[in-house]
Amino acid sequence: MVFATIPSVLHRLPDRLGLLASIGCGLHCAAMSIMLMLFPALWLNRSLWESGLWQNLVLLELSFLVLAWIFALIAMSAALFRRRNIGPPLLAVPGLALLTGAIATPLHNQPLVGSLIALTGGLILAVAHGWNLIHLRRCRLAKPRLKTDRS
Repeated sequence: MVFATIPSVLHRLPDRLGLLASIGCGLHCAAMSIMLMLFPALWLNRSLWESGLWQNLVLLELSFLVLAWIFALIAMSAALFRRRNIGPPLLAVPGLALLTGAIATPLHNQPLVGSLIALTGGLILAVAHGWNLIHLRRCRLAKPRLKTDRS
């Protein structure tokens, strides 16, 4: 078994990074929505469009999406195939679908609707990663440790 040789810290790393990226994505969506609702003149500021700020924000959001997919695929495939836990992957699928739909479709140009859908998808994905971490900890605690005598 390949998974047996990997330290337990590395088993939890994709879920922890995925949880961190989901929270960062959610904070970004909430902050951008609030900023654009409070300051609608930002949409009309020509110098911001010419400076490339909006293109960099789109690249940041696409980067969050790619990271979400990578961490979710690694963590959820381990949950599904190694631990036979189907719950977190089933919860991660709609979260990833909402995130992808909000960022990679024309919904992205709708400030309030797109942000709310992306925020919902990020929260669902964060819950899936948290559930996976809790299940991993329970599986690790439930396994009896083998005592070896090296003397």
